[in-house]
Parts: sequence; C-alpha cells; structure tokens
Amino acid sequence: MPDDSQSGYSSIMNVLRPPPPRTATLMRRDDPVLRDYMGDFRIGVWNHEKTQTQRVRVSLTVTVEVPNRPFVDALDAIVSYEYLIQGVGAFMLNPHTQLLKVLAEKLEIALP
Repeated sequence: MPDDSQSGYSSIMNVLRPPPPRTATLMRRDDPVLRDYMGDFRIGVWNHEKTQTQRVRVSLTVTVEVPNRPFVDALDAIVSYEYLIQGVGAFMLNPHTQLLKVLAEKLEIALP
C-alpha cells in the first residue's frame, strides 16, 4: 500500500468516516410543538375545491439537538416554533395539492 501522505487515502478516509457520536453532556433534545395551527390551503380533488381555499388544521412536533447549556429567559436562546409557522405559511402559497396525505408528507419532509 502506498504511503498515505502521497496517495490522498487518508484524506478520503477522513471524509468517509462518520463523525464521532455526540455525548449526552454536549447536546440535548428540544421538541418545539405547533398545535392546531389553522391555515387556508389550496387542497382538494373536486372541481369546486380547486377554485377556493379550505381551512386545514396543522399540528407538528419536531425534534432538534441543541447545545446542553442552562436555560436562559431569552428568545434567541431557545428553538422557537416561529420557523414552523413560517414553513407552514409557505405551503399555503404553494400550487394546488389534491390529497391531504400528500400535503402532510410534504410538510414532514420540509420541516423535520
């Protein structure tokens, strides 16, 4: 096997090697929740549904890892659910979606 410094093998292996696992002391889970958010979506399969919006109730829970540090009473120190509201709002501007299940899957993929 050639010398690692000449072949670039060691550099490639560093890219392919997964990062070391995070320890519980460095990170913690946070679960922002958006419950019963009502929005007007372009959704439905029937012709009369395609000409108007319909009220849809959205509830989301996401899990994120954040640095494990003491809680601070400041908005910029937490994971705000505001980004969930903005994300759902962006979907209200999307073109018509026929099926509620498809809308739910799109929200799940876009807002994990």
